[in-house]
Amino acid sequence: MVDFDTPQVPANGPLCVLNETDDWTGAAERLYYNGAYHLRKCFRIPLGCLHFNLENGRYHTKFLLLKETNPTVNIDPTDQRWHNEIIKLLNGTWEDSLTGVNTRADRAHFEQLVDDIRNRYQERPGIVLETGGVMSGNRRLAALITLASERNDPRFDKFEAFIVPGHMDAADRWRLEMSAQVGQGRLLKEYDPVERLLKMREGMRVFLEKNPQGGEAAALRAVATEFGASTDLVQQDLSSLQSIEEWLNATGHPRQWWRANNLTEVFTEMPPLEEAFQRNETPYLERAKVKSAVFQLINTKQADYRMIRQIRNAVGPRKRRGKMNQGVPSAIEILVESAPNAEELRRDPTDEIVQRMEETAQQFSAEVEAKKEQITPLVKAKTAESNLESLVEILGSGYDPGENKKALKKSLGRVKSLASDGLGLLE
Repeated sequence: MVDFDTPQVPANGPLCVLNETDDWTGAAERLYYNGAYHLRKCFRIPLGCLHFNLENGRYHTKFLLLKETNPTVNIDPTDQRWHNEIIKLLNGTWEDSLTGVNTRADRAHFEQLVDDIRNRYQERPGIVLETGGVMSGNRRLAALITLASERNDPRFDKFEAFIVPGHMDAADRWRLEMSAQVGQGRLLKEYDPVERLLKMREGMRVFLEKNPQGGEAAALRAVATEFGASTDLVQQDLSSLQSIEEWLNATGHPRQWWRANNLTEVFTEMPPLEEAFQRNETPYLERAKVKSAVFQLINTKQADYRMIRQIRNAVGPRKRRGKMNQGVPSAIEILVESAPNAEELRRDPTDEIVQRMEETAQQFSAEVEAKKEQITPLVKAKTAESNLESLVEILGSGYDPGENKKALKKSLGRVKSLASDGLGLLE
């Protein structure tokens, strides 16, 4: 005899309309919560009994988009207005008219999911709370709602899901969501890059709350186990998230995590840069200015992970390939001089700022290349000659240096003096 938890249909709330036998699909699965495994039935639940639940789920950043654009409003997913807005968030048609922020990147995957459910129906059950809030399967619910509105087909009128009680701790909810994510298989949509990092941080928090005696080490092991990753990798990812948070705060966009979705690779290099500062005992003011410059380079799309790594190496000193890398102080000075103040960093970059940071990136890279030990004096001289030829051509074409004229004249004067010193040394 199968040992089911009974009854599984709630006595109250929107799901109490279900019948324990007639609405059961025949499928069951063991779910872990409240310190034990529970054999739960999968029910066919009318769509009208359910509501989206994004605030604590894997679509948390999308829910924050909605809150950011409606800061003074209570967003109730059971209200029809917000129900419709959340569908747009999930199906890739939502856009904020003021900022242009949108979810278009999700459109293709949502259409693929709708087409898949249209042809195969719902293959993987969701998980819902007794209140009707969807813990796992929000996107599948949105796809079914879309199909139900398109055609009169009873196959799309109900959402298949396991019902779990609301009285479980945060760690169990976290585990259930993670297990559902891993178990989806085909058509699985990975966590967005920042969502993945935030999920790790959330895991650290809930496991620390559940087992404070175990400390961070135990929480780290638990999170690593659920993600199928090493503790070192999880620790690195959490450090990257901390750097993202610092960048968002510094640029005046706290908690707007979606801004970093295409930048997570860049931020993997920020913790090693911090380590280089510490190893080199970089003065606080210089460190702050370099980081401000780096943040502005990221804002203006001038920095990828390779440039941040280049900046880290320029900080020095560190052991590299059997010899000590002494860094490139002159290249770091370029970043220090171009560092924006706090007010400028919080403003959206203007065309002028973008151009200035583009020039900063070029100057920095050129300085690093010029200081490479393996480049011979002749190659350095030829490179300088080629650069000056290009500069003269640009100036001769009618280029207007504008406010950079004074800086250009100063730089060329320095070039003239250095060329004279070099000729003297060769004599």
